[in-house]
Amino acid sequence: MSFGIKDLDEMFGGVRKNQFTFLYGGKVCQAIAERLCVRSQLPVGDGGFGAASVFIDGGNTFDVYHASEYATMLYLDRDKVLRDIKVSRAFTCYQLVNLIVDKLPMLLCEQSIGLVVISNILDLFLDSEVDLKEAKHTVNFLSSFLAQLAREKQIALVATCPTQRNGSDVLLRQFLTGRAQVVLKAEQRVREVRFTLKKHPSKQPATQTTYLVADAL
Repeated sequence: MSFGIKDLDEMFGGVRKNQFTFLYGGKVCQAIAERLCVRSQLPVGDGGFGAASVFIDGGNTFDVYHASEYATMLYLDRDKVLRDIKVSRAFTCYQLVNLIVDKLPMLLCEQSIGLVVISNILDLFLDSEVDLKEAKHTVNFLSSFLAQLAREKQIALVATCPTQRNGSDVLLRQFLTGRAQVVLKAEQRVREVRFTLKKHPSKQPATQTTYLVADAL
């Protein structure tokens, strides 16, 4: 499935089924993730999967208006697109684990899903009340679980993580970068987004700057 961003698609080649992709960096990661949920519903010939998507929201950030507007840009039925984005929200790290480990596999058995997005996957583990040792153990487990789930259920799986200014996410992020088959960093600036492909099974690390107004995403 293509990103719909020419420079990124040329460098990266798109999101593939059976693959766990980790996208981190600026807030633009959120917009890209929402767009992917819409693009999943495009026909295969137009760069999609022709299938519904799941958005597990770990940051309470899903923007229904952004998804709706993007569906209109792609000449898709907005109401149908929104119905076919299965949104689930978690408000604690324990709820997030339950959604991913217990609820998600059942949903994938019941419905035809092409893409699963886990947004802001680390936010809830960075809560000061969550024990760091427990957080490390759980994120390590989740990282392995997601990579295996993508292969077993033949879905494209994308996890996103906005970087923290204080660097508090670095320690936990290493588990995701280690387990994901593809790692992509997006750095947002005033009128450009710099994409860096950190890891890919068949491509060399590369950097591509896309010149655009970031809000256009």
